[in-house]
Amino acid sequence: GEALSLLDSIPDTSDTATLFEKANSHRLLGLANYQLNRKTEARTQFEQAISELRALLASQSKSPDARQWTKTLADTEQVLGDVLLDELNKPKEALAAYRTCYDLRRALIKSGYRGAEIDHDIVWAANKLGDVEGRIGDDDGALRWFQTAQNGMTALGDNLVLWPYDLALIDNT
Repeated sequence: GEALSLLDSIPDTSDTATLFEKANSHRLLGLANYQLNRKTEARTQFEQAISELRALLASQSKSPDARQWTKTLADTEQVLGDVLLDELNKPKEALAAYRTCYDLRRALIKSGYRGAEIDHDIVWAANKLGDVEGRIGDDDGALRWFQTAQNGMTALGDNLVLWPYDLALIDNT
């Protein structure tokens, strides 16, 4: 309701910070709808965020902020995949979202983005691809992705622990 009305009232602008915050706000509304079990609304907000982030990246690909925008786009593709797979039972659409997420994260690494966080994120995306391949009945594809994820987790070694993420998991169990 009100949050969406506020977003819709933002005038057209070329200010990249405003454009990113608007797209990110759609992502956050998608997450809120997901938590409230409003599956269709979550999907709509994630798709809006993705559309706006893609437009921003297409028009400003050389911006110093492009990596952050790309990371946010990859994260949004992942949660869209979650909604499509787990909530709406649309595994083929989820496969496309997870694949895009994985490809975006690989592109970030190729562009020089480094660290345990991105390494963990790409492993997580590979695991998601394994999940969806298994769901659609491609056991060989699922096994390949799960092996990729396992190898990636093993390679993380001592960098495996991402405190905010891992602590959140511990607190939620």
